[in-house]
Amino acid sequence: MTVEQIQSLLQDIITEIDCVDDQESDSDLSIEDVEVSDHESNSEQHFSDNESDLETSLGDSTFYIGKDKITKWQQKEFTTSKIRQHNIINVVNGLKECARNIVSEMDAFLKIIDVDMIDEIVRCTNMFISNMRQRVQYSRPRDCLDTSRCEILAYFGLLFLIGVKKAHHANVKELCSADGSGIAITRATMSYKRFLLLCRCLRFDERETRAERRAIDKLAPIRTTFDLYLNNIKQNYNLSEYTTIDEMLHPFRGRCQWI
Repeated sequence: MTVEQIQSLLQDIITEIDCVDDQESDSDLSIEDVEVSDHESNSEQHFSDNESDLETSLGDSTFYIGKDKITKWQQKEFTTSKIRQHNIINVVNGLKECARNIVSEMDAFLKIIDVDMIDEIVRCTNMFISNMRQRVQYSRPRDCLDTSRCEILAYFGLLFLIGVKKAHHANVKELCSADGSGIAITRATMSYKRFLLLCRCLRFDERETRAERRAIDKLAPIRTTFDLYLNNIKQNYNLSEYTTIDEMLHPFRGRCQWI
């Protein structure tokens, strides 16, 4: 082999080594590793010759495509548009300040069923009991006495207790039984006959004026109490924009125009 052939062979080897080095340097440069800086120093930015192929224009902004060919890295800071007025929520949902310091179950109950509602129920119930005393002759006057705020609260407590014990289908005599099979607190609260009398006489409006009010309002029998109930809810709880409404079917066999 002559000297010229040896020199030519060495030159080919050196050329192949340079090509391999160039390919390795290009592969080490990841597309996601490209950083755009505000500095103009050439020592801080080293871009490959094919960098222009990585840039894509979308409107006025320029971004880089990542290795997964999906992720886009924007050069400029992304700014959002102004939030529309109807999408701004100014009310925080949940309990209001007046209802956050509740320490007992009774306080929570009176926030919804307050004293004004109880007094209205007592007034309307006593009017119906008074009419019953005139129509029915009771053997003992104590069997048809007027009720009071304390007794109505005790009556509501018994109704809640019956619901908690899942005894709403049980006979009242079974609940007031003294042989140990009933609920002892029911007999301690009121008698069997008194409980039935309150169940019969409980009213939420004046019966004498109900007919003319029902002509324009289908909720006339409970309108006053219902409005007080809604007012108490609004005063103690914020619904805000995150409230959802769902339907629920309750077992009911009576006749009602607005069911």
